[in-house]
Amino acid sequence: MTKLYSYQQRVFDHVMAGHNVIIQAPTGAGKTRAALYPFLYGLGENKQSGFGKLPRKCIYSVPMRVLAKQFFNEYDATTKKYNIEYGLDISKAIQTGDQAKDPELRSNLIFATIDQTLSSFLIAPYSLPRRKANINAAAVMGAYLVFDEFHLYDPISTLPTTLEMLKMLHGITPFVLMTATFSHDMLHGLAEILQAVVVPSDDDERRELELIPPQQKERRYFVAEQPLDATAILNRHQRRSLVICNTVARAQALYEALIGQSERSTTEVILLHSRFLREDRDSIEDTIISRFKDEGLSTIVVATQAIEVGVDISADVLHTELAPANAILQRAGRCARRQNERGTVIIYPQVINPADRSIIDLCDHPAPYVNQKEQFTATIMAFHERQGFVLGFRDEQDIISVVHEAADRKIIEELRSNSTDHCDKMYAVMDDLHQNKQDLIRNIFQQQVTIHPNPDVLKEAPFDAPSFSFHPSSLVAHVEEWLKRGNELDLDWQVKCLNPNKDDPDQTGRSYYEWKIVRTAKTIIGYPLIAVHPSLATYDRQRGFLATQGGEFDTRFNLPAPEKRQEGWSHFTYRLETYQTHIKLVHEAFVELWPEMADLAQRLERHFNWEKGSMLRATELAVLLHDVGKLSKGWQGWVQKYQASIGEPVDQGQAYAHTTFQTDEHEVHAKKVGKRPQHAVEGAVASIMVLHSVLGDHPLLYAAFSAIARHHAPHSHENQPFTLSVKAATWVKQTLAQIQRHNALDLTLVDSTQQPDLQAQSYIVLANDTTDYGMYKGGFLAYILIARILRLADQLGTNRGNLR
Repeated sequence: MTKLYSYQQRVFDHVMAGHNVIIQAPTGAGKTRAALYPFLYGLGENKQSGFGKLPRKCIYSVPMRVLAKQFFNEYDATTKKYNIEYGLDISKAIQTGDQAKDPELRSNLIFATIDQTLSSFLIAPYSLPRRKANINAAAVMGAYLVFDEFHLYDPISTLPTTLEMLKMLHGITPFVLMTATFSHDMLHGLAEILQAVVVPSDDDERRELELIPPQQKERRYFVAEQPLDATAILNRHQRRSLVICNTVARAQALYEALIGQSERSTTEVILLHSRFLREDRDSIEDTIISRFKDEGLSTIVVATQAIEVGVDISADVLHTELAPANAILQRAGRCARRQNERGTVIIYPQVINPADRSIIDLCDHPAPYVNQKEQFTATIMAFHERQGFVLGFRDEQDIISVVHEAADRKIIEELRSNSTDHCDKMYAVMDDLHQNKQDLIRNIFQQQVTIHPNPDVLKEAPFDAPSFSFHPSSLVAHVEEWLKRGNELDLDWQVKCLNPNKDDPDQTGRSYYEWKIVRTAKTIIGYPLIAVHPSLATYDRQRGFLATQGGEFDTRFNLPAPEKRQEGWSHFTYRLETYQTHIKLVHEAFVELWPEMADLAQRLERHFNWEKGSMLRATELAVLLHDVGKLSKGWQGWVQKYQASIGEPVDQGQAYAHTTFQTDEHEVHAKKVGKRPQHAVEGAVASIMVLHSVLGDHPLLYAAFSAIARHHAPHSHENQPFTLSVKAATWVKQTLAQIQRHNALDLTLVDSTQQPDLQAQSYIVLANDTTDYGMYKGGFLAYILIARILRLADQLGTNRGNLR
C-alpha cells in the first residue's frame, strides 16, 4: 500500500482516535483515499478506534448521481485488492435514483446520493416502498459516513438536515466531510457546530498540502475581454478544450456554432448537459474520458455544470462563463488536473444570447445563480486582480474567503438559529406527521418534462417515463413558445400537465392520473410532470432535449417494459407454515444478521450507559415475540376459514403464521373470506408484560415494543380489540423450547379482554420524545436498530419458509 500523504495520515489518526473530521483539500489531492482509508484499514485489520471497532459499513454520500458512479468505478479495483490481500469479502454497491443496486443498504461500501442517505435516516427512504420505510435508518446510523462535495449541498434543505442528523448521532456514528471550496468561516463554523476537527488545520498544513506530488501542476487564470464564442474557443484550442456554460440553451448554441466551423475538421466537438437520457449521457461521458486520455486526438467538450464534478478529465484550456468563485474553482479542477500538467483557465464575464445574438453581461444577469449578483461582482474583481497568475491551493482559499465569507457567515448564523425548528421538521417526517420530506432533502423545485404524442399511454406509471428537469420560470417561457407554435401547426394539443386524482384511487391503491390540456403557460406551475407534443420539442442523441424544434418521436420515451409475471400467480406468494416453524426460521436469520448491527449495539450501550448485552437481549426478544399477535382467536380463525375455502383445511390444534397463497384464485378466496385481523401492534400489546419482566421500565422496553408494533408498517401506533387463543402462551412456550432460547420467561400475555385500557400509543417511541423512558437518543435510536434486524430477519425467514 502506497504511503499516505501527511494530511491523509492526520485524517487517519483523527478517525482512529474517535474524532470526526472535515477535510478541505484541492481537487486531485486524494480526499477520497483520505476518507476511505480508515474504513478499509479497519476491515482489513479489525483494529479498534475511539469509536470502538470501526463500522464494517461505509456510506459514501455525494450530491450528484454522476459522482456516485465515478467513485463506484474508481474503487472497484481498490476493494478487489483488499479482498485479495487480506482475504476479505468487501461487498460494494451504488445506490442512486437511477441505479438502485442496494435499496436496503446491505453492502459494506455503498456509494449513494445524499438524497438516498438522508431519506433513509428520516424513515422515508426513496429506495423502498412506504411499508418498508423503517428498514434503512439503522444502516445509516451504524455506518462510517463520508460526505463528499459538501459545498454543493443546498443550504436551505440538504445542508441543515445533514448537520442535524450528525448532531443527533454524535458519539455514535463516525463521519468525515469533504470539500474543496469552503471559506474559512464556513469551515470553522461547521467544525464548531459538529464538534469536528478540520484538516488541514492551519496555514502551515495548507502550505504542506501544496507540496504533495499531485499538486505539482500549473493552472494560470485570465479574465477575457471579449464574449465567449466559437472563435475565442478555436483560437486557444490545443488538444483538449473544455467549455462550461451556465445554461443548457447557451451550451447547445455554442455547440452548434463550433460544429459549423470549418477550422475544426480534425477536432471532435462533444456536448454534455443534464438533459440527456441516462444511457446517452453515460455513453457521452465514457467517450469524453476516452478521448481526453488519447494524446493523438483533438477534442472540444461543451458542457454545463453537469461536468463540474464526477467526470475525471483534464483539459489544456478551460473556457468558463462567469460564476461564483467557488464554482469557478470547482470547474478549474477539470483543467491541468494531473501532476506536472500546465493549463489555462479563461473566465468570460460576457456571453452571447442564443435567442437574438445580443451580448449578456453576467454580472447583471447571473441566472441561474439567483440572488448571487454580489458574488459575481466580487468574483470578477478577485480574478481581475490576479490576471495571468498561477494560483495554488492557498490562493484559491483566499479568493473563496473574500467572495463568499459574508454569505457563509449568514448561512452559519441561520443554521444555528434555525436548528430547533429544523429538528422539529425532521422529527415530523420521522413520525409521519405530514411534513414534506423534500423540504428537508433537496428543496430545489424543478418540474419534469417528457415528450410524447399520446401521454395517456403513460398513465399507469407516468414518473417511470424518461423526463428532464426545468426550473418553473424557464419552463413557463418554453410553454409560451410551444403554445404559440402549436397553434400555428393546428395541433389538437400542444402541452399537457399531469394531475393526480387523489379522490379516485384505483383498486391497486395507487393514484389515478389524468392529463389536462394546457391553455395558458402560467397554469403549468406546480404540476409535477409536463408532456409536450413531439411536433414542438424533440430529442437528439448528440444534442439532448431540444426545446425549440420538433422532430421524430423517440420510442425510448415510452414506459419501460414491465417485468413479466408468471401467468396465474400472485405477486406475493406464501406456503402454509406453522407459528413454530416461522419463528424458528426468523430466529435463525436473526443470528446470521446480528453481526451487521453488533458493533452499533455496543456503541449505543456505551453511549447511553446501558448494561452490556442489553441491546442483543432486547432485539432477540422482539424477534421471538414479533408474531404473538397472530395467536389471537380472530387471526387463527381467519386462517381456518381461508384454508377450508381453498380445499386445504388445517389442524385446529396447531397455530399458523402463514397460509397457502400462491395463485390468483387464492387471492379471490382471500377477498371472499374477508380482511385478515391485524396482528403487529396487537402482538406488541400482548407481549408487554413479557418485555417488562426482562427489560424493566427502560428505554429498551419501548424500543422493542415499537419494533414489534411496526414490523409491517413503519408508523403503526394503534391496536384493534383482540382476544388471544387460550393456547397462546403454550404455543409460545413450545416455540421457545424448540429454539432453546428464553425457556424460563414469564409468559404472561395480555389482550383486550384483560387490559381493555392498555393503549399501544403509550409505548411507541417518537423521534422527538424526551421523556425519561422515551429519550430520543436512547429509545428511538434503539428502536430503529431493532426494527432493521427484525424486519430483515422476518423477510429472510419468510422467504426460506416459502422455499421449504
